[in-house]
Amino acid sequence: MVVQFSDVAKAPKDLFKKPYNAGKVDVDVKSGAFTLKNSVKGAALSSNLEFKGSDAFLGMGKGLVLPYTKKYDGKNIKFEVSKQFLSGDNKLDVDVHSTVTPQSGAYSNLLKTKFTAANIVAGVDVPVNDPSAATFHAATDLKGITVGVSGGLSNISALNYVISPAPQYILETNLKNFTLHMYNKVDATTALACQTSWACGAAEHNFALACKRTLASGADLSVKADVSGSVDVAHVSTLSDGIKLTLGTSFNALNFGSAAPTFGAGFEFSF
Repeated sequence: MVVQFSDVAKAPKDLFKKPYNAGKVDVDVKSGAFTLKNSVKGAALSSNLEFKGSDAFLGMGKGLVLPYTKKYDGKNIKFEVSKQFLSGDNKLDVDVHSTVTPQSGAYSNLLKTKFTAANIVAGVDVPVNDPSAATFHAATDLKGITVGVSGGLSNISALNYVISPAPQYILETNLKNFTLHMYNKVDATTALACQTSWACGAAEHNFALACKRTLASGADLSVKADVSGSVDVAHVSTLSDGIKLTLGTSFNALNFGSAAPTFGAGFEFSF
């Protein structure tokens, strides 16, 4: 099944993202209607509130129902509405994202479209305030090889490409910088990812490994490391129904004595 350009390498990238949280404390509260995320890092506190509703018209659309999402991060208020057209194998998703900054009065609107068919996913994102900054993306399957392209409509020569000859191997490049992802879902409990990146004409490169394993207790253990010696470890367990605890640490394995490890924790409450 073909996915959109940004999701071709999603599986290996996810192993390098969550749940690593060393150096901060996260407290998330989730329910069917809203999600509240709080993060404390040092003396800084950040919060994000997301509210989902079933109908932006509050039942006054005469048969038209428009699901929506409201987001607030302490600075900006974002209002997102989405509607899907067509049916069957062919689908057209149209989203409108509006952002308002109350402090300055600034606002912006983004129109996002995505067309999905049996063998292609393509779309265009257009900032309403600046149509010249529109971007596009497309991905398709050519004889078992997933290929994709994305870029800005105003600079069609500067493109990003993705090539995946098999689900386990994905190459992302803009023809100057290259990133090769390798991913293996070993079994139901273990997943491995390898990531290497380099640039044309440069001696520097990066190599990283990540692993996620579900332990016999039901908890998830995630580890990632790169050539600089940086190592992150995270342990995610379910304390009871609807309550998850994440414990994380980060340290440099090549220079362990010069810098103390950092620790972090995360709490997730779901109702």
